[in-house]
Amino acid sequence: MSYTISTRTFALAIAIGDQGVPLQEVKALIDSVMLDAGVMPEVATYQEVDQRLLSPISAGGYDTVLGYLARNHHAQYEDYDDIATETQRHGFWLTDRCLKRGLEVIKVPAPKVLRDLGIEEVNSYPISLLVERFGD
Repeated sequence: MSYTISTRTFALAIAIGDQGVPLQEVKALIDSVMLDAGVMPEVATYQEVDQRLLSPISAGGYDTVLGYLARNHHAQYEDYDDIATETQRHGFWLTDRCLKRGLEVIKVPAPKVLRDLGIEEVNSYPISLLVERFGD
């Protein structure tokens, strides 16, 4: 399990794995870290990220469409009737922009939810381009 913790000034993600650490314990740890950093914990928001939506391998500064949406725009991908088709549609736009700008597209193993549909590999894109497409 992974939790993403955000404030207005920074975002912090902690991978908990499959250890089953309760969200309340994660919140307490993050609150402590945030206080040490001079950020008031009450401005933080907590969002649990479903690991089935994340690629098991990612390159620094890159993410997949589904991984980025799961971490940053949870409600958007939940509205998809066909998750493979919808993420592929965004992928066409992102790949086109990468080619036009000379940016690398990196192949990574598909997240579990797509592997269950028979998709073994997906593209990952520069996070800056994902932000351009979907927002922060």
